[in-house]
Amino acid sequence: MRGQGAFSARALLTILAFSPLLLAFLSASSFSHEGSVQLTYQLLDETVKPGSESTVFLTLTNPTAFGVRKVKLEFEAGEYINLDRKEVEVGNIPANSFQQTSVNFAIDETARATTSYINVKITYFVDSTTEEKSVTIPIKIVTVPQLQLVEARFNASEIKPGDVVKLSVTLVNKGDGSAKDLMLTLNSSKLFITLDSPERFVSELSPGKSFQSEFTVLINPSVEAGVYSIPILLRYLDETKSVAYREVKSVGMKVEGEYEVLVSLESQRMLCPGCEGELEIKVVNKGGEEVRFLTLSVEKKAPFVEVFPSTVYVGNLESDDYSTERLRVRVSSEAVTGKEYELPLKLSYEDAYGKKFDREVVLRVKVTGIEERSEFQTPTSWIIASVTLAILSYFLGRKSVKK
Repeated sequence: MRGQGAFSARALLTILAFSPLLLAFLSASSFSHEGSVQLTYQLLDETVKPGSESTVFLTLTNPTAFGVRKVKLEFEAGEYINLDRKEVEVGNIPANSFQQTSVNFAIDETARATTSYINVKITYFVDSTTEEKSVTIPIKIVTVPQLQLVEARFNASEIKPGDVVKLSVTLVNKGDGSAKDLMLTLNSSKLFITLDSPERFVSELSPGKSFQSEFTVLINPSVEAGVYSIPILLRYLDETKSVAYREVKSVGMKVEGEYEVLVSLESQRMLCPGCEGELEIKVVNKGGEEVRFLTLSVEKKAPFVEVFPSTVYVGNLESDDYSTERLRVRVSSEAVTGKEYELPLKLSYEDAYGKKFDREVVLRVKVTGIEERSEFQTPTSWIIASVTLAILSYFLGRKSVKK
């Protein structure tokens, strides 16, 4: 509670602004034949909230040619109002003059929106006669609801395009007034479709109370991976249903991309027992999102005694893009011709948000015989060999003619 004689800077300005009006009133008043007291007041705050403090400034005016004595004020507080004092001894007010005082008051924290009052009873003496007057000062108490979104969660740790998920939201009224006729709306968008009713209604959400609701949504199958903001529209009234509120709360949602990396053996050369050959591997991104920092690691497994390079950095692969890599492989002499062997590969990559992925794949490589080596020669090798044979035949034929 503020001190009895304490005036804030705002209170002083109020008194200074009010004084010229008072003097004008005094100069314009017609004098009566006996003393009289008139009370006017000025509120520091037009409206007050639960738990707040304020001040009412009182001006007692004697507009007559006769003085008044022993002026006394007695205060009576209405509902939710606590006064810093019950009475004030003003004393004498000479003719054509005035006195000023004030009273501080506090509002209960549990107050509801209403118009309460402070009643002022004035008693004074004119000569030996006691006079009484009473003035009621209305105090308007207002409450303001304040809704906060304290929790928003999905029932799935990962959300992907085409998923059906449930969104649970919790609101808490942290204001000092009730929210009436509360309506929550979750409108469908390009990101998702609401599968159940997009609206939730609450007749009243009191201060300190919470409300939880759940929505079922279908994520657009064609939506791109990313972090999105889901708007939730709130519409409600204050406790008196005289003030309307409209605000939007946002819920963050991360949509994971679809990642699928395929590895296939495109061709092989010289994969015979005791030989060193070559594998051509094709890496394809069949997912809907770019994979980043893609790396292939080859694990040696019999009969493949040496693989070079053992680690291949592919880099970034856009959706539907591919890369071709080559590996040099030395086959053990103990390998069985015609048999297929497994060659394990490990794929490592990241998504756009730095999340790491690891996958194991296995290539099936067939060991060929010596006589099968020619099958893996490229068409270019056949052409070179044919041209070389033709040139040799030509020059040998010329030498035979000269002889």
